[in-house]
Amino acid sequence: MAESLNEIFPDMPDFPDEIRLKLHRKYSDPYIFFSRQKQSAHCFCTSCFGTFDVPSKEIVSDVFRTCPVCGTKCKTRSEGIGRRSIFDERLVCYLMPTDGGNAVFAICGLLYNTYGKPYFRGGVQMTVNELAKHYHGSEFEIRNVIKYSPDGIKQADYYWRSAYETKFYEPYLTKGSYNYSARIYYTIENPEILKDTFMKYIPANYSGDKQLTYLKYALEYPAVEMLMKLGGERIISDIVDRKCSHKSVIDLSGKTAAEVFMTDPNNAAVIRNFIKENKNRACVQDLQIWKKLNQKEYKGKYKISEVRGISDFCFDYRLIFKYSKMIGTTLRKFMNYIRKQHDIYARATGNSIDHIMMIYQDYIDECTQLEYDLKDSQISMPSDLFAAHERTSSAVRAIIEEIQRKNETEKTKHYQKDLYKKLLNMYAYSDNNYSIIVPSSAADIIQEGKVQQHCVAGYAERHIQGKLAILFMRKTSEPDKALYTIEMHGKELIQIQGFKNRVKPNETERKWFDRWLRWVRKPEDKKHPNEKTA
Repeated sequence: MAESLNEIFPDMPDFPDEIRLKLHRKYSDPYIFFSRQKQSAHCFCTSCFGTFDVPSKEIVSDVFRTCPVCGTKCKTRSEGIGRRSIFDERLVCYLMPTDGGNAVFAICGLLYNTYGKPYFRGGVQMTVNELAKHYHGSEFEIRNVIKYSPDGIKQADYYWRSAYETKFYEPYLTKGSYNYSARIYYTIENPEILKDTFMKYIPANYSGDKQLTYLKYALEYPAVEMLMKLGGERIISDIVDRKCSHKSVIDLSGKTAAEVFMTDPNNAAVIRNFIKENKNRACVQDLQIWKKLNQKEYKGKYKISEVRGISDFCFDYRLIFKYSKMIGTTLRKFMNYIRKQHDIYARATGNSIDHIMMIYQDYIDECTQLEYDLKDSQISMPSDLFAAHERTSSAVRAIIEEIQRKNETEKTKHYQKDLYKKLLNMYAYSDNNYSIIVPSSAADIIQEGKVQQHCVAGYAERHIQGKLAILFMRKTSEPDKALYTIEMHGKELIQIQGFKNRVKPNETERKWFDRWLRWVRKPEDKKHPNEKTA
């Protein structure tokens, strides 16, 4: 261990070989490597490090064989084939208490195994005889060290064999390919050890990604422990893993339930019981919904047992409140109406509740443009939403066409002079199968809406203004025949719709589209002007 780590943590325990070997046997795939010597084969087991000889004709590569020394089932591999492609690695965090449990060190590192080839340092691979003499299992390279104590949290990095103290952050490594990368967090190997430390009352059943951050929160905020004991693991995951905005409904620094839930004692008891009854399902959004249901216009009309139904109904629960209020109905009646429309169309089109909500949003926007009375239930909740939507889309298109006839010439000149060229560089694409086309005018978008019988005409003005981008996907062999209409916000896909918002891309079309979308998201300096998706 480097002196610099000892200087930062003079009380840091050594990481013993016993733990390293325990982790090695748990995570590293066991092999029997062998070399032939006339009539016999000399074998070495990477699990127990034992050696033995067998008749040469009884052993071949890439089969499973039980080690006679330790009884482990191992895969055989000939020395002649080599081991350069065999590589195991895993991010591991091992908790090590000190000072009678008054401090806990989190030793975070990379457990790796190259079976005789020096890790990232080149060199000649060991022979089987050399392995038997020198191999001692997987290596464990310390990368981060965190000390938890009643006085606070201290962290040091040790990536380049020189330690430096840093503010706390969740240790991770970033891995990935050219088009993809991900943060891979350390996993705590032995959380049960906390029961013998000053952190013994912190529940160890948290199963999120950021275990080390969870321990930090639990140490700093007693409310975390209270929530976990109630069964609020998902609430904690929302806060720790997903960084959900929670400060309007949860004060982690609170000492009583009323302070934590930022309400009166009676309502705090209601919330506690709700979390218990919905163990590990209650989330931050549930608490936000319940807070809204306690506002004056809703208070006393809904029970907390209805919260989960609202929370799970659609992607954004706020739309339920928005549109039920806009059309003058109750939350229950509005959700029942959307469910009914979903039941009518889901079997035929496969549309989800969220898709029905999207259609409803467009429909209400069109009704507003047409100055319809949304308090009239026959307008705001038509028996056939899709048919009503097509009628309002047609009416809006007619209005837009009239407006466009007056403004088309000047706006199109301005659009084609500047924005159109930028959109071509960002999105335009073509190969032998399909093409992505940027509309050259608002009229193109309006015509697309006519042909596809959907509401894209209502997006024409925003496209011309550069607030979003409407694109057309076509077969290259049929560039004038509408296939799919796409809405993009920068490099983010918002939606892709076919005829009447019902036709969806098939697998071949979807794969092509996904490849194009990956191309769009590349940095501009990484794109080749002649690059194809195929």
